[in-house]
Amino acid sequence: MFRRRNTFLLTILLAFGAVSVAQTPYDLLEKGMTAIGNGDARSAVEYTNKAYYRAKESNDQFSMIKAKGNMAYISIVVGDYAAAQVNAGDAYGYLKKLDTVDYYRETLYLSYLGDISSKQGDYKRAASIYEIAYQTAKDYVKAYPDIASEYGDTDWLYSLPLDRALALKANGENEEAGDILLTLLDNMEYSPMPNTLSRVNNQIGLLKMDLNEVQSAQSFFGKAAFAEGEIDKSLRAVALHNLAWTYMEQEDYTKSKEYYQKAYEIKEEISSQAGSKFITLLDLGELEFRQKDYEEAIGYWNQALLVHEGIEEDPKAFVIYEWFDKAYTALNSSEADRFASLYTSSMADWIDSQKERSSGPELAVFSTRVDNIIAAREASARRINDLKRYWPYAAMALLVLALFIYQVQIALNKRRDRIYEQNLRTDRAHRADEILKQIRRD
Repeated sequence: MFRRRNTFLLTILLAFGAVSVAQTPYDLLEKGMTAIGNGDARSAVEYTNKAYYRAKESNDQFSMIKAKGNMAYISIVVGDYAAAQVNAGDAYGYLKKLDTVDYYRETLYLSYLGDISSKQGDYKRAASIYEIAYQTAKDYVKAYPDIASEYGDTDWLYSLPLDRALALKANGENEEAGDILLTLLDNMEYSPMPNTLSRVNNQIGLLKMDLNEVQSAQSFFGKAAFAEGEIDKSLRAVALHNLAWTYMEQEDYTKSKEYYQKAYEIKEEISSQAGSKFITLLDLGELEFRQKDYEEAIGYWNQALLVHEGIEEDPKAFVIYEWFDKAYTALNSSEADRFASLYTSSMADWIDSQKERSSGPELAVFSTRVDNIIAAREASARRINDLKRYWPYAAMALLVLALFIYQVQIALNKRRDRIYEQNLRTDRAHRADEILKQIRRD
């Protein structure tokens, strides 16, 4: 009996101990990262919050910092950049207050802050943060070369300058961005990191397109698309898409279509995001539109709408309605009018839905800008409708005005001729009088 009771108590204690061990901050953080990896953001947030407060209770500062950093990552994944900025800033700030130096986490959290600023459109700040992160990464690799190499952290020496170049390019500082990219290209000529090299070649190609150097851009996109080694398929698809773009600009529509279709096949194979497949289908439609095959173009755009089921949440995708408008203008004027109004109504609906979710200053600025665009489009549409409605009257008015001006011109010409003749007679009379006077004197 005594032995049975002890066994029972021992079982309870062991079970309680197992639960206690499972609930350490470290284990909770691991569960949180596993959850976000599986797409379960709610559970990820719950586990990470528990880990933070559990670490706070035990004054485990390192676990608190790690929890803040993980929460920043989770916030970035779900697109809550305001929360991500607070958490990443806290994590970096707490880390700098520790007695020990952790170059790895400093670089990691700085890269988060750079990504957040870039997503929020503050490219100047993002470029500055990426530069600080790069210098910190260099200190990390210098201090712990073996560890950095083992875990692949040496990639930061190339990816962070690349991110900085992209931020500078977005901020309009193309010359500095180009210098960074070319330096990276020189340093990575024999690099064992084909994915980063592919990204660099692709970005240099985009810079060349901005400068209208299509032939040069084509070369860089080709290097990215057909690079040897294990290139991430998503990067290869992007490079093929951009390569197709260069051929379309050169009016080599056969090659352009070939590469667009290859890019789309890869995107289908790897189940790329809807927005990525949408862009390729949109450009395939433009390709057909340029060749005046409007029906084929509309077919690609209809397919794009089917692919991008959440188009109402993506205002950048509303440009497809403008393409529909252009194509239907040559085929069906009523359909053209429908798609022209669909752009305006879709943008207005999106703005209203965003206002219900948030009233932050960033949205307010964006709303004002879009409202101005919508107002301009509506004004333009009204002018076109008024022109269609009143052009016969306007034409008649112009004709009457032209006749009136013509009659006035004739009258003025006749008056001028009369005045000229009168002046001529007067001059002749004066000349005759002078001659007669001269004769009399003689």
